[in-house]
Amino acid sequence: MKVKGDAAKKLSNAMSLGFNNAYFYKEVFTENGNSVYIDPVEDDVFVIKLKDQNVGQMIDKRNNKNLSKELAEYLSSCKHLSDEITSGAFDLKIQDNLITIVKEFNECK
Repeated sequence: MKVKGDAAKKLSNAMSLGFNNAYFYKEVFTENGNSVYIDPVEDDVFVIKLKDQNVGQMIDKRNNKNLSKELAEYLSSCKHLSDEITSGAFDLKIQDNLITIVKEFNECK
């Protein structure tokens, strides 16, 4: 899957795999076609992937403030949820919170 997120990981991948920027992830949760994935090697790196988006949004080791801004933009079609994420209502380093975010996104639509 292609993802938006960690520039350093993308650069490393580009140098070794020919600028593909696609990664393999293990599915943790899927509902209504929207999913949470985890990196099979780095257990603190996640991806939220919406069925209507071509790329997933990486949730990595960056601080919650930076991640919240990017994830809120990715989920902007659900304004209430996007606002909650921007306000810091979720710790994005916790897998269960990411699952809750996907569930709330599904209810919003």
